[in-house]
Parts: sequence; structure tokens; C-alpha cells
Amino acid sequence: MARRQRTQGSGSRPRRATRHRRPPGPGWWVLLIGGLLAFLAGAAMFAFPGPGGESASPDGSDQASASREAGPTDRQGRADRLPAPYSAQWPAAAGEAESAAGERAESVQRPLAGRTIALDPGNNGRNDASRATRRQIAQTIELAGLERRCDTVPVRVGDEYDESAFVLAVARVAYRELTALGADVVLTRTRNDGIGPCLDERSRVLNGSGVDLAVSIHSDGVPDTLARGFHLIYPAAQDGTTDAIHSRSVDLARGIRDAIRADTGHVVSNHLGHDGLDQRRDLALLNASSVPIVVLEAGNPANAQDLAWLTREGTAHDLGRALAGGIREVLAPNGDGD
Repeated sequence: MARRQRTQGSGSRPRRATRHRRPPGPGWWVLLIGGLLAFLAGAAMFAFPGPGGESASPDGSDQASASREAGPTDRQGRADRLPAPYSAQWPAAAGEAESAAGERAESVQRPLAGRTIALDPGNNGRNDASRATRRQIAQTIELAGLERRCDTVPVRVGDEYDESAFVLAVARVAYRELTALGADVVLTRTRNDGIGPCLDERSRVLNGSGVDLAVSIHSDGVPDTLARGFHLIYPAAQDGTTDAIHSRSVDLARGIRDAIRADTGHVVSNHLGHDGLDQRRDLALLNASSVPIVVLEAGNPANAQDLAWLTREGTAHDLGRALAGGIREVLAPNGDGD
């Protein structure tokens, strides 16, 4: 097909159509410098680690990103991943003040690393919810050669005090304090809307694999309005049962007593034991134990002074911290776990 041409007149040569040219691009030297800078930047990415000293893994994946996606470690997430059947959601502690454990969590010192502590916040919140639940916890079980009730009802004083909620709040604070010190902590319950568990099941948790010591947390149920103060119960030495753990249980009781007395100002019992310590040989939970164990009786709600202390804002927090502090002094008196 003939091309269209513009002519100036007959006999003149054809002239090419005029084109509008783009402005000239950058010179070759600009392209050379840009390429060199890009090469150096790419080399730097491989030569130096990323933020926080994290390098790319051999397979090309980002180890730091993989670590973030994996979520918290087992110890950090232990409160939500307790062994069955104690894996229920960890509840908020009623009246709990802010714990100082978070500040210590940043410390490199973890004197209880490798230790496992079992806590038993006794008397679940629905043990007395109905006649049916009362019958359920009243069933007889056998433990350490003794016949005992499955569980007992919590002590309550009107709307002022609920033993089941109080001891769980104490256990929660102690849990946080102890895990901040490096310990693993197992509990017999983590919620306050259930029944039990029965005495024999609680004993299995407290004597679980790797447990170093156990503490059961309660408050007194005596009706005597003059009886007040806290005390620690430890097992008597009995051949073939508790003789192997007796002396260490006494040490545990003393350590916790001293910490509570020093850190909370609460008085020791004026009606049971001696100087806040009470030896018993009739408690199945103690007799069945293979690890050092004590029962903490935090006070007597029937006494007006004790009731005022138990219901004071911050008492559960202070008591939980003191409990953890006493355990630390027993297991790591030199601060190094030895």
C-alpha cells in the first residue's frame, strides 16, 4: 500500500513526517550510579542481621517472624494450658491489686527455675449451690486409709466474705509471683463456678510428677467469735507414710508463717497450734502426700477483726505475695535455687 506523503511541489523529494520526540532520558552515568547503589543496598541486607540480632534462616524464612507467630512459650501461657481437667479459663481475682511480678519478670534472675509447686485453692464456689451438689460433695471417698467426704462447702459470711473466691484470688497472685521467679505451678482448680474436685483427685494433682511441694489454701470455719489469726498445718511424722516429708513440711510451714507475719502484719492463731504452726495426723490430704505439704488457714471469718482483714481491699494480693515469698525462701534461700 502506497505511503501518504506530503510534498512541497512537483519535482521535490518526499519529506518524512515530523515526529514529536520525548525529552532526552538520563545520561548513562546516572543509570550506572543508580545500579551501583542498588547493588550495595542488596549486599548489605545479606551481610548484616536484622533488628534484635535476628538473621534469616538457612531455608530463607524469617526466624523472628516464625517465633512471633508461634505465640508465647509454655511457661508464659501456663495459666491457660493447665493439665486436664484444670484447663478452664483463668478468672480475674476479686479485689486483686496490681502485682509487682511483671516488674520482676524482666529480671534475669529466676531462682525457682526447674521447680514445680502445686497449689490447692480449696472449696469450689458451687459446692453448696443446690441439694444435688451438696449430696455430690458429701459422698464418701477413701484416701490414705481414711474415709472422708469428697469435699466441703466454702465458708461464707453474708455478702461480705466468700472463702471459695478469696482463696482462689490468693492462689492466682501466688501463681503469678512464682512463675515470675521461674517456677512451674499446677493448681487443683482455676475457676470458681464448679464443684470439687474431690479430695482424692486433689491429692493426685498435689502429688503429680515433678512436684516439689504443695500448699492447700483455706480459711477457718470455727464458729468461735473470739478465735482469730492464721496458722499453718503440717503432717505429723508417721512411719511408712509421712515420716519422709515431715521435717521438710515443718520447714515449709515456718517459712510461709514468717513471710505472712512479716509482709502482711496478720496475727498468728490464738486458738490452734503453737505460734502459728499446728501438727495434725488426721488429715487425709496430708497423710497421702509424698511431697512436703502444708495447709494454710488464712483466718477466721467468724471473728470481727479477722473478717475485716480478710475483706480489706488488697488482702488477697498481699497474702498471695507473702505465700510466694515464703515458698521462695524455702526452696531458694540464697536466691539461686540451691
